[in-house]
Amino acid sequence: MRLITTIALIEKAIEEKSPSSNVTSWNKVRSINYHEGVARLSFVSQESGKETQTVGSIILKSYELAGNNTCLKAHLNWANKPEGQVITLYPKDQPKLHEGTKEIAEAWLGGTADLN
Repeated sequence: MRLITTIALIEKAIEEKSPSSNVTSWNKVRSINYHEGVARLSFVSQESGKETQTVGSIILKSYELAGNNTCLKAHLNWANKPEGQVITLYPKDQPKLHEGTKEIAEAWLGGTADLN
């Protein structure tokens, strides 16, 4: 799985599914380490006159499985919640990658429901 493509699809799905204008106004920061197979999408809010604050993030980790198959784990985190959530996409899910990224987006947005 291509990390840059997957993170872009998740970002697009979050923007499309967002019920509030907050998400679209947040700054989005992507970082990718191809050597480690890790990508991060962070959402940062910056209101005028206030400090920037990280709202939450999605960290993708790519794993090699037996048979040269790739597994992708998405670690979802929110600034207002101590616990996160993990969603795993296995090789059998790859043809449905768009649905998997939408599932990740919906889960992440569900955790932002009580953010200001």
